[in-house]
Amino acid sequence: MVLLHGLGLGIFQYRYVISHFLTQLPDIPILIPIQPHISQDYFHPQYLEPMLRDETVECLGSLLKNLGWVNEDERGRRREVSVVSHSK
Repeated sequence: MVLLHGLGLGIFQYRYVISHFLTQLPDIPILIPIQPHISQDYFHPQYLEPMLRDETVECLGSLLKNLGWVNEDERGRRREVSVVSHSK
């Protein structure tokens, strides 16, 4: 599962949702990309220069492939991820 947080304080405001997912879906890995420009991390070096949409998609896609989360299994079926987001 990929959780894309919305505007606000970053993942802190999702602590109950994350806790719920970890409790109810203990076998499902969760990826939460930190996005400084969305979580209002003013002091992050990339805050004023976030990745462009295409760069973000390419980076996230590559990460998911490298983690082995999106590929084909031994029968040729694709493995997929669920994306959960808020205010995107």
